[in-house]
Amino acid sequence: MGKDFLKSSLELCNTWGKISSVLFIIILTIGLVYLLIDGQRYKQITGVVKEVKKDGCVTKERVINTARRSRVELYSDCYLTVEYNVDGKKIVHDLHTEDVEHKSGESIKLEYNLNNPKIIRVYNEMYYYLKWICLIFLILVSITLYLRIYHSDNKYVESFIAISCLDSIFSRSYY
Repeated sequence: MGKDFLKSSLELCNTWGKISSVLFIIILTIGLVYLLIDGQRYKQITGVVKEVKKDGCVTKERVINTARRSRVELYSDCYLTVEYNVDGKKIVHDLHTEDVEHKSGESIKLEYNLNNPKIIRVYNEMYYYLKWICLIFLILVSITLYLRIYHSDNKYVESFIAISCLDSIFSRSYY
């Protein structure tokens, strides 16, 4: 009974691992496609802050609630008028930011929509890194799914399946 129980437990864990891997692949693919399409719609440029409106940048507080505690985060609420060039044409447009405090005359990294250059946003470098993180996780999850499907009888893959199953059962949130 011991070997049959162990074998059926590993098969059950492997089935659950396959299902969760497919779900992760779908989510990561959707996220990666969204980020790639968004990156093709916008182009990065450098603009100049012409004016800081509404009494400058105002430091405000927001409460961040997590599962265990709440904390207060400070941010700069700025209403700016920025000037930037698109294909040799100078454009002046308003922009609301909540990242850092801005001053008149400083340069600011922007992204403008290729279809409508008046649609602008502050350049966020995290999107670049998020694309790579999604791609790396997509590759890793695809490799583990391949191993779970085609090499589940290998002793190393069986060990991986057992460890991932035990990790799910005894996760840190339970103790």
